Amino acid sequence: MVKKIFAIGIVCIILFMGLSNASSIKHKTAAQNTITVDDEENDGDYTSIQDAINVANDGDIIEVYSGTYYELISIDKQIILKGIDSELGSGNDIGNPVIDNEYTSTEPIIKVKANNVEITGFIIEDFHKWRDSSGIKITSDDNKIMYNVIRKTKGSHGGSAIWISGRTNNEIAYNEIYSLPETHTVIYNGIEIEGGYNNIVHHNIIRDVSCGVHFNILYSDLQEIFPKDNKVYRNNFLRSSFHLKGYDNLASENYFEKDGMVMNFEDCHHNIIYRNNFYNYENGIWIWDAVNNDIIENNFINSDAYFLLVKNIYFDEDLKNNWDRNYWNEPRILPYAIEGEWYIVTGGPTFKGYRYDNHPANELYTIPTGANQKPSKPSTPDGPNSGIQNTSYTYTCSGADPDTHHLYYLFDWGDDSNSGWIGPYNSGEVCEASHSWTEKGNYNIIVKTKDIYDYESEWSNPLTLSMPKNKATTTHIMRFKQNNPYIFRILQQLLQRLEIQSL
Repeated sequence: MVKKIFAIGIVCIILFMGLSNASSIKHKTAAQNTITVDDEENDGDYTSIQDAINVANDGDIIEVYSGTYYELISIDKQIILKGIDSELGSGNDIGNPVIDNEYTSTEPIIKVKANNVEITGFIIEDFHKWRDSSGIKITSDDNKIMYNVIRKTKGSHGGSAIWISGRTNNEIAYNEIYSLPETHTVIYNGIEIEGGYNNIVHHNIIRDVSCGVHFNILYSDLQEIFPKDNKVYRNNFLRSSFHLKGYDNLASENYFEKDGMVMNFEDCHHNIIYRNNFYNYENGIWIWDAVNNDIIENNFINSDAYFLLVKNIYFDEDLKNNWDRNYWNEPRILPYAIEGEWYIVTGGPTFKGYRYDNHPANELYTIPTGANQKPSKPSTPDGPNSGIQNTSYTYTCSGADPDTHHLYYLFDWGDDSNSGWIGPYNSGEVCEASHSWTEKGNYNIIVKTKDIYDYESEWSNPLTLSMPKNKATTTHIMRFKQNNPYIFRILQQLLQRLEIQSL
């Protein structure tokens, strides 16, 4: 009876805690609200963006209406800062709201200090020329900066439009970044990633900027932190370059016109340069001591590539960039020679050298520009549907990608293990993997794929594998029973007694 009362009490406590948590969550959701800002008095809740941020709570939306706001902004809360391209009340402003520094302060116009901040729909202009100046500086994680215009209309050369300093999982997308070179007003870095990782930069238009995207090393506490695992794809670079450092980064399906990509120093390695368009620039890719990078399936149209490498790299097969299946101005069958220079010491004399694309493409690659599509659901795995324990079996599967990207495959074996990502494979190419099972039973084998941007497909339909008791073991037991019936009967009785005692 005491145990029963105790159990009922525990259940009541758990139910009370669940209701308490539900009430807390509901209260938090109800507290979220929208705050309005308009530069006309009495039209919105506030006339200052910073004043609205100061009173906001995590999760609030701050809507900023048309007008010009002369202020510097610091965001230390998880909010959505949303520009609205119309007036809220009596004013006559039109278009997206403008946040203007007037080229007066060397501080960033917007500092993003909190995680999970979204900034959309603004025109941000005229940050200063100094190193610490920028349109938006991000020192936090998991933020989205989208559908903004960041520009320089006055002042001299310098500054970064968007600056990510040592942070992760930020998304910079669908922004337009430009400067006015005819007035010698030029942004130095369009998007700077300084030592960050797992950031994605896509579908931005960057024009007349010295370095459209600039990967930099972060020097912190006497450490060098390199940009790693960042993805830069489907951006439009016009008279703007991409300076790449770090490792395991992806640059793909970007469009470069009248400028290109610079890969420099030995700290630039194991990056993938895939299906970019280099158009109307002498050296679409310019390499300086960068090695072990994959440069594959790019279009070089009225463009070429060039390298400058220290001499000992020439003799080390482990320190070569992989040039493969690129399109070089016209259809080609024979290997394409990429001209460059070797030097013994930095600044010393050089002599001509070559690298080769041994499989040049004979037609242009079609490079998509819209939103990326996830891979299609892969086929049901093909292979044996029955077997015995501790025996390896091979299974195949094929998947397709709407954008014809390379694919990676993951086999789930149904026994709490998987193959890990296998690849890359061409879209539609068959992948195979092998596995053995240690216990009898039925297992559902399923497969999914992912593309180069880590967009994953659905899981395939399952193939059920039946793994009965090991036939060889059964045969040995029956033979022992036939040859030793008396001993077998004694063993059976002992096992039965052990089972009874365990009950």
